[in-house]
Amino acid sequence: MNDKIRWFKEFYRLDRFTNPNEPYLPSATDISYDDLLWLVEQAEWVEQLQKEKVFWIEKYLQEQAKAERLKNAIKETLETLKRGGPGTRSQVQQLLEKALEGAE
Repeated sequence: MNDKIRWFKEFYRLDRFTNPNEPYLPSATDISYDDLLWLVEQAEWVEQLQKEKVFWIEKYLQEQAKAERLKNAIKETLETLKRGGPGTRSQVQQLLEKALEGAE
């Protein structure tokens, strides 16, 4: 944990293990402008990271769905190859082209 964050928690008794019935109520003079500015910057940084986290979770879910579609297309293609018969090559080609179109 960052030393400055630890200091804030100790100074303002914000640690969850302290007595919650006796919070310290700071006055405006208890904290310097620089420390307050730093604290605001940290909060803004957390907000930015939370937005990025949501973006990457959505991206992961999209890629996971894409992988599932490709897996199903491969299974269908293999089943077509096992069945064989006339037109197998063109059927396989169509299945693979369709899978690639959906993957892009």
